[in-house]
Amino acid sequence: MDYETINHRYELQAVWTENFQRRLLRGLKTPPPWKVLEIGSGTGAFLRQINRLASSNFSFWGVDIDFSALVFAEKIRKGLWICGDGNSIPMKSDSFDLVLCHYLLLWLPDPVNVLNEMFRCCKPQGIIAVTAEPDYDGRIDFPETEQADGKEQTEALSKAGIDPAAGRKLLHWMLQAGIHNPIIGIHGIERNLDDQSQFISEEKSQCRIDLKRTEPGITTDPLKHDEIFFVPTFYSYAVKS
Repeated sequence: MDYETINHRYELQAVWTENFQRRLLRGLKTPPPWKVLEIGSGTGAFLRQINRLASSNFSFWGVDIDFSALVFAEKIRKGLWICGDGNSIPMKSDSFDLVLCHYLLLWLPDPVNVLNEMFRCCKPQGIIAVTAEPDYDGRIDFPETEQADGKEQTEALSKAGIDPAAGRKLLHWMLQAGIHNPIIGIHGIERNLDDQSQFISEEKSQCRIDLKRTEPGITTDPLKHDEIFFVPTFYSYAVKS
């Protein structure tokens, strides 16, 4: 598996939710020092990103079932990486101030069970957060000439194992897990034209990879400045009562 390419993708995704990450760190009501646990930490890209925003009062832990991804994460930055399954998190109950996941639940056959485990590991008055779950069934591709590739990409991802309607199901999953009073939202975007063009270029490259049409790298396809690609990406969080 090409972890360099996978990590590059994860690093891009980690930056997309930076504002929300800041809100979570600022919103903690438990006393410091704070322990943060990510389920499905993969190559460590998200934890490296959120760690960059945090003070020295934070420590970060990552759990993932893929041992090789954790080895890759350790090579980039030494950390507290644990090989384990989100369905049975190898951590004590009530032991973390913030328990979160990022672009994870859409890949899981039983996301509610993983949310139950996240809830168990969270301290009372700590925060359980699902920071990003995309809804590919609600994607927007413009102009219309881009829609065929968009539909094909969603179908390819579905065959690879995702739930293309994960975003819209997130609130239902949180409630099914017995998480009380969850907040639900959709991430917004604001980019200047240069940043939007760069984003479209990166996403076109990823689309071609998902469709097995090219090697990794930024596409050289000519860009139209009015192109739009948008996948509604939901988040949810709650304080453990």
